[in-house]
Amino acid sequence: LKKAGMHCKGMMAIFTYGFDTSISNFREAGISLHTLSDYKTLLAQAEKSNYINANEANVLSDWREDPAKWNPAVQQ
Repeated sequence: LKKAGMHCKGMMAIFTYGFDTSISNFREAGISLHTLSDYKTLLAQAEKSNYINANEANVLSDWREDPAKWNPAVQQ
């Protein structure tokens, strides 16, 4: 939108994984990002409702830290 000459006040989204790259890209572009929910909240609710256990929540949190380098075989 900016390249088309539009002024962006911010971005709205339903969900964010909260990846460092996206957070920094929005910050560098001077665009605020507002979401209804995020990955941390999703994991907390999934654990609270017994959809996942604490160990699974930890594994999923580890994935979010660096999905490109995450190796499920290392997670035990």
